[in-house]
Amino acid sequence: MRQLHGGPRGTFLKMLSEVWQPFVKTNYNERSLKKTFSKGGYCKLEFQLSKNTKLLVLNTIFFSKNYVNKCGDSLLDPGDKELEWLRKNLEQSKQKHNRIWLSYHIPPGIDVYGTINGKGNCEERILPVWKKNYNDEFLNIIKEYSDIIELSFAGHFHRDDFRIIYKDKIPVSYIHLAPSISPVYYNNPGYQVFTYQKSDFGLLDYETYFIENLSANGLINWRKEYDFRDSYNQTSLSLSSLNSINSLILSDSTYRATYIKYYSVSNIKSFQGDYTTWYYNWCGLGHLTTEEYAKCLCVDSTGAK
Repeated sequence: MRQLHGGPRGTFLKMLSEVWQPFVKTNYNERSLKKTFSKGGYCKLEFQLSKNTKLLVLNTIFFSKNYVNKCGDSLLDPGDKELEWLRKNLEQSKQKHNRIWLSYHIPPGIDVYGTINGKGNCEERILPVWKKNYNDEFLNIIKEYSDIIELSFAGHFHRDDFRIIYKDKIPVSYIHLAPSISPVYYNNPGYQVFTYQKSDFGLLDYETYFIENLSANGLINWRKEYDFRDSYNQTSLSLSSLNSINSLILSDSTYRATYIKYYSVSNIKSFQGDYTTWYYNWCGLGHLTTEEYAKCLCVDSTGAK
């Protein structure tokens, strides 16, 4: 068995791009996979039903605080190169009046779970997910091109959650964090089905399906957990509605309880802990740098609100 090199320009990404090429449907997408995904794990794809809407798939592993380029040239900076690619493609898309969806695994911001369980005083416990230079530059890019970015999809934390990016206290973009099929982080298995407007690819709503109890005999019963618009009393799935929910989680105990319930995909074993630490989560919804999060969470350098 040959050993696969998983770093930039490695054999793993090249192999993966070749495996995925038959599934991306268009010559444009095949070329994109071959040109950039095979080298860095990121690419630009088009939707068959909307040539005006593009999907930028990012490899945010390069941005992680835990990433070390052990397999490739240690002098290369794949994260910086990827951000250059992102800015270039967003500028091209803006000139062509395209609409952009972003998709990636690890989101920017704060690792709330790691922060809750960290050591030291309040500020010392704060655990950013990305390296600071990548986190700051990425947020600046999103703010600059927020007029063409519809939304971002991410995961990583195994939670049903979201993040809002603010510019001068005004919401400009959001990140939808999808729950996971794997239940290893005290969540019920879950997946989501989105509805969208065919005319402009605008998202309308989503439904979450989950397994409430994993039975010992292996029987699996997927069922609907909730509908976003109905459960949060919103008329649409949008930046505006999520910004309203963000405020209501802080001020309204009913909305807060709804958020806590769905956060772990209705895993009642997590509820008590989540009720105790909900403010850590709330600060993480809209404060995506260490400095902003500290101002939200920490009364001073010795404690937390």
